Amino acid sequence: MIREAERIHDKLWMVADSSMSSPGDSIDDSIFVNAILEMIKANDERLQATLFNRISPVIWLTLILMSCLSMIVMGYQARLSGTRSVIATWTLAFAFAAVMTLVTDLDRPQMSLFKMNESLMIELQNRINEDDSPAIESESG
Repeated sequence: MIREAERIHDKLWMVADSSMSSPGDSIDDSIFVNAILEMIKANDERLQATLFNRISPVIWLTLILMSCLSMIVMGYQARLSGTRSVIATWTLAFAFAAVMTLVTDLDRPQMSLFKMNESLMIELQNRINEDDSPAIESESG
């Protein structure tokens, strides 16, 4: 998908470059070029956020150690008191599992609990495909 987006950006940039080199209304051309540059910038920021801004291994290690330490302390307390609460044990285990699942899902964009809205990119691709098809038909016909 990233390569496809880059290919689309290249196509759009070629159109923008050719519109700037041909004589015509330079205000409309500059608006078009600025829009393409903003779209490419937004896509780069989205890629930066999803692929490169990851949770530090130190935070992962801390989260895992805190989970283990909490379970150990709860087990130690249950041993000292002689009883353990099944509800408290399962609640704690479920809470830590839920937090770990959410953090893992947020750290890896390929997971499925949270999805980015890509409808604008899909709409742009559909528009480009619609614009390409009449040109191909007119060239062959």
